[in-house]
Amino acid sequence: MSGTKWHYFSVDPSLTERFLLQISSQAEFDFYVKKGTQMIPDPANFDAVFKGEKDVSVTEYSFNTKQGFIFAVYTKLPVGDTPVTFQIKSTFMHEIQGLRVAPNA
Repeated sequence: MSGTKWHYFSVDPSLTERFLLQISSQAEFDFYVKKGTQMIPDPANFDAVFKGEKDVSVTEYSFNTKQGFIFAVYTKLPVGDTPVTFQIKSTFMHEIQGLRVAPNA
C-alpha cells in the first residue's frame, strides 16, 4: 500500500484468539492502536503507540485483544513527495477491514 498520512484498519474480536500482525515499510511510520472497534486512534486518543518504526509486530499477547481493535499507520509525507509504501502481513483467518484513509489529518 502507498501511504500519504493515516490508514485505519479494524480487527474484529472474532479474529483475535491467535494472530500475528506485521507491518513493515522502507520509511519510518507511526503505529497507533485503540482497543475495541468503535473509536479510531489518533495522537490524543490511543491505547498504544510506536513512533518512528520501520517494522512492528503484534500478537494476541501484546495487549488485551478480546474486544477487537483498530490500528492506524501514520506516514510522515511532505507535500509532493513520493508516497510511502508499507506492507501488512497477518495470520488472521479472514481479511482485516480497511476503514478509511485520511490524507491530510
